[in-house]
Amino acid sequence: MNESRVRLVVTGDDFGYCPLRDQGMVEAFLAGALTGVSLLVNGASADTAAQLARRHRIPAGLHANLSEGRPVSPNLGSRASLIGPGGFFLGKMGFRKALAEGRVLLPEVREELRAQLSRFLELLGQEPTHVDGHQHVHVLPGRGPSLKREERELASPSPGLLGVWEDRPGGGPSVQVSRGRAPAVPIPSPGVRQVFGEVLREHGVRYTRVPVEAGLHRCEWLEPQLRAFALAVEEDAQAAKEEFEELGLRWPDAYIGLSTMGKDMSVSRIEAAIEQAVGSVLSPEDALQGGRAITMELMTHPGYPSVSPTSGCGEGPDAFSQSWERLHELQTLLDPALHNSYQERSIKLCAFKDL
Repeated sequence: MNESRVRLVVTGDDFGYCPLRDQGMVEAFLAGALTGVSLLVNGASADTAAQLARRHRIPAGLHANLSEGRPVSPNLGSRASLIGPGGFFLGKMGFRKALAEGRVLLPEVREELRAQLSRFLELLGQEPTHVDGHQHVHVLPGRGPSLKREERELASPSPGLLGVWEDRPGGGPSVQVSRGRAPAVPIPSPGVRQVFGEVLREHGVRYTRVPVEAGLHRCEWLEPQLRAFALAVEEDAQAAKEEFEELGLRWPDAYIGLSTMGKDMSVSRIEAAIEQAVGSVLSPEDALQGGRAITMELMTHPGYPSVSPTSGCGEGPDAFSQSWERLHELQTLLDPALHNSYQERSIKLCAFKDL
């Protein structure tokens, strides 16, 4: 690997999901293995998790949730587009299906995101250091295809008269004459990611997550269903960059974590993912000159396995949360070999607030 300095943010997702998960993340933070957490404010243990974050001064962001459990906003009733049977969100794939079919009302998305940010402020007494999306909902588009900036400008309805170029009699230069008002051009409605970015801007939150991982398509160890989902997330995230930039959001230079979740996490795979990420950011000139300092986020889900009924977001814990894979992540992050690797590679751990 290049002799580059890396400032690595190690984020523990799903803080507030259950007391056992929270316990593991606190242990990892106190051991120097985690540098921050993302809090589920509708999680079963959100209140006590917030108390832990305050007590131990754990940098905390919001894990914005539109897919699991019950909504935070009291204004979203059983007939809301985000809500399914039992008053719960539609689920990871159910939300995506409803969005693709045009059944999700984006004003409800805005309402729920605002409610979750307000709840975060109540619990922590301050705005989040960052906001990302539970199950990566924050990078999802709207129903229609996204348009690049230039395409959006061309598609915008003209406020004035439509200009048409005509030749002058006698061969003089062409002139522009009016032929009535410009026809309205249908424009896809803003997607979840645009609403997400606008709400973050309202609250002065600068940092988010863009889950684009170098070399992800070559990670053959991922199970087919997980690999397909990860690649779809990456495609959405890549498309979200321009909209996030326009809204003033920032994120680290590189991201890793889709290829190292659960049983797929190991010290060697984290090392390889970091190497791939650094190579994707540094130019050949940077590499020849010894590299430059880059920033990176490692997404993790450590903790002790969840148990009912004190887990989840209202529906109880899912299978992944109850499995040994969460403990496996915790043990890997605490492995001295990983911390030795950080030191050997001049990798400095930090939090979003330090960027």
